[in-house]
Amino acid sequence: MNDPEDERYRGWSNPPLNEAGVADAHAAGRFLADKGIRHIISSDLGRAMDTANIIGQYTHAEVVPVHDMRTWNVGQFTGMRVADVKSQVDAFKNSGHPIPGGESYPAFQQRWHGAVQKLVGHSKASSDPIAVVTHSANIQDLGAKEPPPGGIVRMDIHGGKASFKNFDLQEGLKPDGERADS
Repeated sequence: MNDPEDERYRGWSNPPLNEAGVADAHAAGRFLADKGIRHIISSDLGRAMDTANIIGQYTHAEVVPVHDMRTWNVGQFTGMRVADVKSQVDAFKNSGHPIPGGESYPAFQQRWHGAVQKLVGHSKASSDPIAVVTHSANIQDLGAKEPPPGGIVRMDIHGGKASFKNFDLQEGLKPDGERADS
């Protein structure tokens, strides 16, 4: 879990979950325990897999690691303070050029959107809800408000539109707007 006071780009690095991250994963697991989830699709990065496995303890769902669910590979900016290099990262994002040692934002989107399309296809073939453990950059890329660390976002697709609801442990699910499915 990122420290808000010293937020850093994690990219494809594999820092372990801290105590707060583990507690958030247990809270998510307790919330999802009775939701009928049979599969947890997770980014294959260690921190996501740790979260998915903790949630799996509560849901008894199969955890499936998927490389394409990874966050944007920010290459040379991995581990750097967001406050120090955000403008440089944003410049790469807007230019479409790859970050040295990483990938371009369009390449991230192509990989990630392909994974989402596969999930949409799977959800059409099954009535069981799917849990997805991914990264905040991925959620934001789909047009949802950034969830808090360890947060839960519900995505429903109806008529080619995705709608999002952020979950807050105190307030429940809150509408976050709609976005046309791309």
